[in-house]
Amino acid sequence: MPKRASRSASVKKRPVQQVFMGKTLSLSGDFGQDMSYRDMARLITMHGGTFVKDVTDDTVILISTLDDFKKKSSQVRKALKLRRSCTIVGVKWLIDSLPQSNAKKRFMPPKKYALNEQLRVDPKKELVDRKLHDIYTDSTGFKYEVKLHRYENEVKAHHEKYTLYLFQSRAAPHTYMTGAKFNKGYTPTVFYRDIMCRPKTLQDALQDFKKLFKNKTGVPWEQRLEKREGRKETEFVFEVPKLGRPVGELPVEYIMPEEWKF
Repeated sequence: MPKRASRSASVKKRPVQQVFMGKTLSLSGDFGQDMSYRDMARLITMHGGTFVKDVTDDTVILISTLDDFKKKSSQVRKALKLRRSCTIVGVKWLIDSLPQSNAKKRFMPPKKYALNEQLRVDPKKELVDRKLHDIYTDSTGFKYEVKLHRYENEVKAHHEKYTLYLFQSRAAPHTYMTGAKFNKGYTPTVFYRDIMCRPKTLQDALQDFKKLFKNKTGVPWEQRLEKREGRKETEFVFEVPKLGRPVGELPVEYIMPEEWKF
């Protein structure tokens, strides 16, 4: 008597949904370590799309960072020349279009995610007057513009980001202040000024910066390069500088992790 096939063997794997079928997509900008070009290209092709390194006449979607869009990178300029045939969107469009679990997804309307629309509804704001202040750079060449990230699930949906700043006045004697801004998807940017973003000494402003960093990440600023396990879901992750770039001043007794030695 022939053996009955096991239930697990008879269950067919669910095919990957081809939500980008027939679409040619490209990228522009640095999306951070959690969203590399290789990962994004793989997601696009896995779900039926065609990924091209450079924008061509066939490109219908350019996924760009807001910074690249504002400064009009070469990729953005190429896409703009295509006019209505190519829409420039943020990475949230890609995330929202990806199937999650067994939920059905469709090709999300790119017009709703167009970066030009985002700029139109989100007026330009600043934490400080940038004509009077610069971002503080320490003796190692590290610029105090620190990005913290948090994602809601494994497919990196609902991306949230804090950007922490330490400012230095251009006028002497210098004063310093800490501020932050928060971004989540296409919601308006939230600016955190309160009592921290006021002129102080470097020591006091730096303490504000470190306190804010630990409050959002759960990690002391001095331990920012250490590998961490057991992070709470509510905590953000520090986007460490790329290897070889300044990491900021560290305590004299600090022992640099092996992965940072080169």
